[in-house]
Amino acid sequence: MVVFYGTTGVPAIEPVDRTVDLMQAAFTRSEVDNYWAHNSRVVSPVPGSGGGQLRAVDFITAAEATRRLKPQLNDQSIDRSDDTLVCWAEVTGPLNMHISMPAFIRARETTRMIPLAEKGVLIFDAQTGNPLLLAFVSDRVGQKY
Repeated sequence: MVVFYGTTGVPAIEPVDRTVDLMQAAFTRSEVDNYWAHNSRVVSPVPGSGGGQLRAVDFITAAEATRRLKPQLNDQSIDRSDDTLVCWAEVTGPLNMHISMPAFIRARETTRMIPLAEKGVLIFDAQTGNPLLLAFVSDRVGQKY
């Protein structure tokens, strides 16, 4: 699994409801759909596969999100208290992942494609819309069909 952690304080999804109830999300699936439609540059579906679609959007606790990713996170958490409401967005695969290369490699290439994740998972803070985690889940990362 390849995991990228979000930048605190940088909203990805603009909240539409400034609620004081911490167990109520400040945005809906519609805002997540809109975000994905305009910000899915880091992944691309394997041509002809039908992948790359937003399959599920769940508003769950951080504890549940950590539980769902536990085998892949090596017992790390998503860096929020267990009762914090988060948004879990799951993207269907197979996916190719596009990552930026560090400066010392950029002389040769600026991005590299890592083929074949079975799914992508995006986790957002459900109050602020800040990205917390982007994970590509696969037992076969780097292998070709």
